[in-house]
Amino acid sequence: PDPFLSPAEIQELNGKNFANESQLIQWFEPHFERLLASVSDELGYKVILLNSERHHWTKDPHGGDASNPDGVGIAVELASFNMSPVDAKYANPGDTKFGEPANWVLRDSLEFVTEWKVNGPFNRALG
Repeated sequence: PDPFLSPAEIQELNGKNFANESQLIQWFEPHFERLLASVSDELGYKVILLNSERHHWTKDPHGGDASNPDGVGIAVELASFNMSPVDAKYANPGDTKFGEPANWVLRDSLEFVTEWKVNGPFNRALG
C-alpha cells in the first residue's frame, strides 16, 4: 500500500507552522480522504473523517457537559452534517464533512476517533 504521506508531503508538513488545531486538521483532511477511499473500498461502505471539533456530542457518564473529539471515522450514512460558520473558515474546497454522529447510540459504530494537538510532545520532538 501507498504511504499515508509521500516524502514531499512530509517535507511540506515539516515546513508548516500551524496556529491551531483547526489548521492542522484542515491540512490533513485531503490526506485522510485519500486513505479512507482505500479503506472504504476494502470495507464495502464509505468511511469519512467527520470533523466534530466544534460539535459537542459525547455524553459524560458522570453527568458533566458534553464534549467533542476533533474527528471521527464514521460511515457516511451515520453522520449528521452541520457546518458552522467557524467550520466553514477551515473547510477545504468542497469539504462539507463537519458535524456529529446522527445519534448517540451510533458511537459503537465509529471506525476511529482522532484528537489533534499542535504543541504536544510528539510535535515538539519532530521540530
